[in-house]
Amino acid sequence: MAEVPGPRAGHPHSHEGGHAQSQEAGHRPPYEAGRLPLLEAGHPPREAGNPPSYLDERARLLQRMRRIEGQVRGISRMIEQGRYCVDILVQIAAVRSALDRVGMSLLRSHTSHCVTEAVRAGDGQAQIDELMDVFERFLG
Repeated sequence: MAEVPGPRAGHPHSHEGGHAQSQEAGHRPPYEAGRLPLLEAGHPPREAGNPPSYLDERARLLQRMRRIEGQVRGISRMIEQGRYCVDILVQIAAVRSALDRVGMSLLRSHTSHCVTEAVRAGDGQAQIDELMDVFERFLG
């Protein structure tokens, strides 16, 4: 899949230098601290101490999401400034593409870990059905 180019280096909406990550001292992710995030109805909670399938990619995913947030803010500024429609549409396409890449990364991770483990444990059909529902939503 071809990447849609983001803002140019030196451009007012470029993200040169990245974002500094700040972490509170003693901050622990919910799965480590025994606290679990709220889940949609019908989804079983993760077992305490069982990290999410995307844990190894977490920093990269968060970095991508921060970059996407910056692009969305840039689009808002472009609209406020009355910029050319096509320029705005190109940036919207770039954001969609970036979100699709994050989503595909999560789908790949979920399939490789969660679905595979469920199949091994004999509960594969429920996970496969859920995965197919997610694909339908993802593909719109």
